[in-house]
Amino acid sequence: MARDFARAAASQGVKQIVYLGGIANDSKHSKHLASRAQTGRELASQAVPVLELRAGIVIGSGSASFEMLRHLTHRLPIMTTPKWVDNRTQPIAVRDVLWYLRMCSTLVEPVSHIFDIGGPEVLTYAEMMQTFAIISGLRQRWIIRVPVLSPGLSSL
Repeated sequence: MARDFARAAASQGVKQIVYLGGIANDSKHSKHLASRAQTGRELASQAVPVLELRAGIVIGSGSASFEMLRHLTHRLPIMTTPKWVDNRTQPIAVRDVLWYLRMCSTLVEPVSHIFDIGGPEVLTYAEMMQTFAIISGLRQRWIIRVPVLSPGLSSL
């Protein structure tokens, strides 16, 4: 779909594609991040220049990752989680992502490059959940790491 989109953009005279992807810090990244990286490559495989902004978790209302983090933190004082909660990421505020996107629209010349964007801190998902709990006036969450994905166990 990304390749088809890029071809259609070229056929319509689009001068610049801006794509918001995900930061993939190592070769063992998730299927989700691999898919986001592949989308960027497919967009860039065609004639229209692609400016790819890569972000970690976007913090703010409307971000699916943030809403999941918020939901888990609010509803589960004790969580069984897979080991990905120890993955480090560089969260960025949704308003900062919007600023970057807005600035891309002011470029005079097309840009074909990848830029990582992120906030000033590098945190684990567990640290973000604990911080969110404090900000929300909740007690510290109990996070029990298990070596497998555990939706059935977590739902209990």
